[in-house]
Amino acid sequence: MIIKNKIITMEDVNTLNNSTNATIVLPNTVGQNSDIIAKLSNNVRIFVIGGYDPTKYEKYKIEKYIDRTLYTPEQLSTIIKVFDKVEKNINPQWSDTEKALYVYLNFIKGIEYDYSKNNIKTNSNLCALITSKAKCAGFATCFKEEMDRLGIENEFKNIPGIHSYNAVKLDGFWHIIDVTWGRCAFDEYQKGECSINKILYHFGQNDKTEILYSFCDEPQNDYYLFLKEDIDIALKKIYKKDTSTKNKNDELTLLNS
Repeated sequence: MIIKNKIITMEDVNTLNNSTNATIVLPNTVGQNSDIIAKLSNNVRIFVIGGYDPTKYEKYKIEKYIDRTLYTPEQLSTIIKVFDKVEKNINPQWSDTEKALYVYLNFIKGIEYDYSKNNIKTNSNLCALITSKAKCAGFATCFKEEMDRLGIENEFKNIPGIHSYNAVKLDGFWHIIDVTWGRCAFDEYQKGECSINKILYHFGQNDKTEILYSFCDEPQNDYYLFLKEDIDIALKKIYKKDTSTKNKNDELTLLNS
């Protein structure tokens, strides 16, 4: 039995738990209830496609990418709860740029880069929210999922063996957002080796964007840069204080974190 592209209900749970070879295939977690997902039997296979969409890119049809989209009910329930917690602190009146910046700052603070040589699926998919460790694919997958949940147009960019990052359409323009490099900059920031500016550099502010990401997969987009003034306004709304890029010593202490 296969259920595709629908909000899972308790009626579905009862049906799936009484079926053999039951499978759920979801484009993302939008609208899914963590408590209902948790009631599914471990025999139910759940695929959340996210950025690994084989209908868009042929390369995602191979086993290693398909495996990254598979979750147990317990894993997916926990993942949804993390997303719910992040979204609880997002003001619906914020612009898409402000929402994306808040998510970006939460993820670079809450997820560590996995410097080990281990290449397991949990550091390349949404399970990074459970383990709090990720490779670049994990950072980009989690960020895409949150953008999908917030209804913000975006693309997951993956270049096999090189890098993964996000392209996000904010307030009418496409921007590159690299959560992985943002986290690496945050590590430097915690050691006192850089300012907030370097962290924001990877939120679409760098003046070499087109060159740095010229290896991105098709389709190509024009990736616009944020003005520092726009980011300053977003930071003030998120922090409810003056945390402009001019103040280099401000701490990245998120509200309600």
